[in-house]
Amino acid sequence: MHGIVFSSWLLLLIAQTSVVAAKRTDLHRRLGVFGAVLAVLMVILGLSLGIHAAKYGLTNPGLPPPTTFLVVPIFDMIVFAILFATAFYYRRKPDMHKRLMLVATISILPAAIARILFLFGIQSVLIPAYVLADVILLACVLYDVAIASRLHRAWLWGGLLFIVSLPLRLAIAPTAAWQSFAHWLIS
Repeated sequence: MHGIVFSSWLLLLIAQTSVVAAKRTDLHRRLGVFGAVLAVLMVILGLSLGIHAAKYGLTNPGLPPPTTFLVVPIFDMIVFAILFATAFYYRRKPDMHKRLMLVATISILPAAIARILFLFGIQSVLIPAYVLADVILLACVLYDVAIASRLHRAWLWGGLLFIVSLPLRLAIAPTAAWQSFAHWLIS
C-alpha cells in the first residue's frame, strides 16, 4: 500500500504538470482534489509505517537503532505536510504553488533514493540519500534561476526547510527527550 500510494504521488505530479502544459487548468484543479486526499493519506501512512517499524525493530544495516531512526520518517512527513499545505494555500498563485509542490516532492525522495542505494550494496545510505535529494533540489533551483534571472522565494524558504531539517533531526535523534518521545510513541 505504501509503495502504491507514494508512487501514485509521482504519477500524479507528472499528470498535473502535463495537464497544465496542455492549458487544462480545469482538469488540474479537479485532479488537485485527489492530490490533497493522496497527500493526507501519504502522511498518515508514512507516520504509521515509521512508528510500526520502530515498534518492531525493523531496520536496515547501517542505520541507527529504530527509536533513533524514527526521527527520519516523522520529520519527512512533517516537512512534506508543511510544504504541501503551503503549496495548497498558494494554489491561486501558480509561481509559488508549482515550486512548493516540487520541493514537497523532493522532500520525500530520500527514502526512495536510500532504497536504490541499498540495491547497489551501499550500507550507509542516510546522508547520501539526502545529499542526492539536495542535488536534485539545487538543479531545479539553478534551472529556475537561469530562466527567471532570480531566486524565487518558494525555492528559498521551501528549500531551506528541507535542507535544514536533516541536521536538525540528526541533532534531535540522540537526545533523551527524543528517545523518551519515541518510546512513548511506539508503546
